[in-house]
Amino acid sequence: MNFRVQILCCIDNSWPTILINGMVSRPVTDFRANPSNLRTYAQCRLKFKLLVLDRLDKDYPAKGAALAFGSNIHETLRDFFVLGPRLRSEQKLLEIAQRIFRLNPERFESKEELLGHWERANVTLQQFAQNEDLTARPVLVEQNLYRNFDDFTMSGKIDRIDREPDGLYRVIDYKTGKPRPERLPLQIYAALAADHYKVDELRVSYLYLESDACNWVTEHASRDFVDEGIDEVRRRMAEIRAETEFAAQLGPLCGWCQFLPICDEGRAYLDSRPTPLTQEELPI
Repeated sequence: MNFRVQILCCIDNSWPTILINGMVSRPVTDFRANPSNLRTYAQCRLKFKLLVLDRLDKDYPAKGAALAFGSNIHETLRDFFVLGPRLRSEQKLLEIAQRIFRLNPERFESKEELLGHWERANVTLQQFAQNEDLTARPVLVEQNLYRNFDDFTMSGKIDRIDREPDGLYRVIDYKTGKPRPERLPLQIYAALAADHYKVDELRVSYLYLESDACNWVTEHASRDFVDEGIDEVRRRMAEIRAETEFAAQLGPLCGWCQFLPICDEGRAYLDSRPTPLTQEELPI
């Protein structure tokens, strides 16, 4: 898909209006800096435009078993940890998961796919119950946090925050699939939590639920760690604001893109490649 981009300059020092093929596109400043948006821009600038600026996700919703599985696991752990500690058990965890899988069968393409991922969820959650503290008392469970700066707003959905015995807060981000630690999302979560609780240091962790015995990747979030992340977000936001072309960035992930039906370049690229990524290779 080729785009003709026009920028209509304003005389009131506001951000310019951008016309894509003659149609008004939302300005590139009208979005929050969160891990998902920044990751999307890095993967494909055209997808960023369609998803974040044009908000076409309702017309082209994201699908796929890997995404559905991750959503179900996150919702299970959310509903589990809002219960009082005395009500939590391995059996209760699996009961919640079963309810969520039954409520959302449309997330999977077939009954066989649903049943296969239900078995995978059983293994994942049993391992979690046997290796993690089911009596933990989170101070926050699945909540969006925001932090305003002069030139952008940072946001992120936090899976869980605990207050540890030494008094430090620990931000926990659940992950399914293979471990692929990214530093910047942890810095964003740390910046949000540090501002929310008015502290100078805390811990931020990825918890990889499908690794042996649940694999933790933890960073000590000092003020320097947070400031480094803020500077990197500011740099990336400046790059996005300067973008005018929003060209497609072609690669194996095109096969899983929700906007493939309206991306000629992506379809042509995939036609020339015999081997797409498998579900397990997706960076989710």
